[in-house]
Amino acid sequence: AKALHSAGLPRTLLKILARITDPTAGSVQLRGRVGSLLEVGTGFHPELTGRENVYFSGALLGLRRAEIAQDFDEIVSFAECEKFIDTPVKHYSSGMVVRLGFAVATQLRPEILLIDEVLAVGDARFQRKCLERIQQIDRGDRTILFVSHNMAAVRAICRTGIVLEGGRVVARGDVGTVVDSYLASTSKASDEAIGVELQNFRLEEAAVRPIASDVIKTFEPVEISVRFTARTDMSDPDVIAKLLTANHERITGLDFANFGSLAPMTAGEQRTVGFRIESL
Repeated sequence: AKALHSAGLPRTLLKILARITDPTAGSVQLRGRVGSLLEVGTGFHPELTGRENVYFSGALLGLRRAEIAQDFDEIVSFAECEKFIDTPVKHYSSGMVVRLGFAVATQLRPEILLIDEVLAVGDARFQRKCLERIQQIDRGDRTILFVSHNMAAVRAICRTGIVLEGGRVVARGDVGTVVDSYLASTSKASDEAIGVELQNFRLEEAAVRPIASDVIKTFEPVEISVRFTARTDMSDPDVIAKLLTANHERITGLDFANFGSLAPMTAGEQRTVGFRIESL
């Protein structure tokens, strides 16, 4: 497979694959030169300069000095650290270390490239730049093991997906199918009661459920349901649901008053209302 994904691949296993840690039992068979970007500063010596670490990393990959020198300028340019290339890495910010590490790992052409969640350290612009570089690599003849909980990035980069649970493979196959099953398994918590006490009512449950499949997807129909119990008599009750991103940024809001009206409620009365969105 050109690219693999695991939602929860243990860091220990990645270090074994990268030949950083020896397994206490069993063995790993790898065919080809392995490059890795598992965490900030992987393979870098803090006392060495950025320039020295580039050559050091290349030597660990088995490259000759002349081969590293051939790609050196492009590595530094991609990492955007020309001004600090002769500064010891211990003085770099985590973002600078990630940029240089990624540039080294991708430019020195390992046949197997291991990439963990470390890219989340960089800013949004550099993350896009990294994803474009990974996609360029994927069009070549190299294998990429991409580990991330960013499902959009996984769908964009990978063709084969793997999900591990408790150290065992629980799903493997087409990346779209695997991502859907993973998201379906992690979204079940949305059905649980919330039990939030507010001034006029108690919110028992708020859930967003897909209609056409097991996973909530953009442009597909979803149903939002809200179940609540009145704490006081309400002559004109209303429900407003806000849709937020994973980072709690507001996308939009839905006011039930725009779609219909709710009958008056008495204290202790429970009711469920819902919104159906034909294309999310």
